[in-house]
Amino acid sequence: MNEKEMEDLIAEHPDEFFSSRKKLVFVSRQQSLDNAGRLDLRFQDEFKRTVVMELKAVVLKFDHADQVAKYYDELKRRESKTVVMWLVAPRVPTPVGEFLDNQGILWNEIHFGEFRRIAQLHDYVFKSEQAPQEPRSPKGSKEILKTVVEIGELFLDVLAQKRYIAAGYKSFVEYVEKERVYSKSQAYQSMRIVRKLIRVPKPLAKEAVNNMPRKNAEQLIAFKKAGGEFTPEIISDAINMTEAEFRKQMTVGDDQEKDEDYA
Repeated sequence: MNEKEMEDLIAEHPDEFFSSRKKLVFVSRQQSLDNAGRLDLRFQDEFKRTVVMELKAVVLKFDHADQVAKYYDELKRRESKTVVMWLVAPRVPTPVGEFLDNQGILWNEIHFGEFRRIAQLHDYVFKSEQAPQEPRSPKGSKEILKTVVEIGELFLDVLAQKRYIAAGYKSFVEYVEKERVYSKSQAYQSMRIVRKLIRVPKPLAKEAVNNMPRKNAEQLIAFKKAGGEFTPEIISDAINMTEAEFRKQMTVGDDQEKDEDYA
């Protein structure tokens, strides 16, 4: 999910996201402030005030909040009528929320699950989450799978059903190495992520795992092994943060479980 798709849904269905705000009427999107920046959405509320909304598809940081505060100052300088500044993100840490409150900026946490719920009600399709077409391998004989879940499930099934033997290989390792479509490391890493995060009690959604960096998925495995419990906020962080940001957020050490021998 990207910010444009968040804009689409809020612009079309503001009352479903902000039920306490009546008559929030969409006016425009992507308004330019010359050299000051570009604003995402503009509405008019029941008091005829201008409501300018900024959307972030990541955990909100002080840099984002400071940028929006500067937009707000510029809007108040330019417009004679009252302007309401509003910021929306999947997660707003407490210190950042307090900063926005002090600046007089409204904010809301809206998790991706709520966007998906409203999208489903209105048959909205997230194009950013559609599986890409699967290109052919250089030899033209095999289709290349793109996602970690697809790769992991493929090789786990091959291993469980011993299809590598039917294909004429003595061991699973030999099968993986000679397929020439995936590296041994890629296959094993994908298998491990699927086994630890998908094929377990209380599994994560396949879409969630596909949307997060692989190193963040490995971080989740280490976190779970240490006795941690997954929450919607943790999953959102794993999807949206870089490897360095997520490692710092989770404070998980580098001592991760080694790959098992699948041979």
